Amino acid sequence: MPVLFPLLATVVLVAAAFLFLDPIAGRLYGHWPAWLADPAAQVTDVGRSWWILTLATLVAVGAWGFQKLSTNERGGQIAAHLIPIAVYILASVGLASLIVNTVKRVIGRPRPVLFAQDGLFSLHPFSWNFDLESFPSGHSTVNGALFMALGLLCPRLRWPLLLLGFCFALTRVLVGAHFPSDVTAGFAFGMWFSFAMALLFSRFGILFDTSSGKLMARM
Repeated sequence: MPVLFPLLATVVLVAAAFLFLDPIAGRLYGHWPAWLADPAAQVTDVGRSWWILTLATLVAVGAWGFQKLSTNERGGQIAAHLIPIAVYILASVGLASLIVNTVKRVIGRPRPVLFAQDGLFSLHPFSWNFDLESFPSGHSTVNGALFMALGLLCPRLRWPLLLLGFCFALTRVLVGAHFPSDVTAGFAFGMWFSFAMALLFSRFGILFDTSSGKLMARM
């Protein structure tokens, strides 16, 4: 039941977005108010995976090098703690992004730019065409994975972080790249993937702990 309920809630939310919000977003493609669309265009690439993966890799390698070369005990402890954090974010964001970017090519849903031509119900699987790779949203998946990972590491800030991440994800609708259901599905998948990765890490005693009956970060 603890797993079934959020899964069903996600399905319901994606379906509701598809039925009620996607037609509105399709009709508004290219006509969003500038006061919404312009700021969205400035921050929408927060959901690109490359900068997160690059930063996480640099942190992991740098912390490992510092740990090996430094004689400072406190600095070595900090570096030793940064390595699993960076690897966790790298795995969560990287693998979630890889999965979704494969799935969206298999599904082949048209983006809003093709709404007038294809509507909501057409699919073009394995087309390898950017305009036919809408569901789920890759940027939104990255946002979900990143901000859930940060929220699990900083539980007191979890809900503000998830709200911020979802706001970044919604910019994909405002810039005309995705429908609301694409964003909802991508963000939800990213969140649950980071949660699943945290559970996996906890099984090996790395970074997270479940001995209390709840998933807790070892900070």
